[in-house]
Amino acid sequence: SAIFYSRQTKGKEVTVAELKQRTNQILDWLQYGVASEGERH
Repeated sequence: SAIFYSRQTKGKEVTVAELKQRTNQILDWLQYGVASEGERH
């Protein structure tokens, strides 16, 4: 699985901190989108 993951990222190492940061950014974007939709309606 690690080899598959390495191939998926094309050899680019992704640290846990980076994964958490990306996840937080996605969650913030989703929450912002939901809030925006709520304000429109």
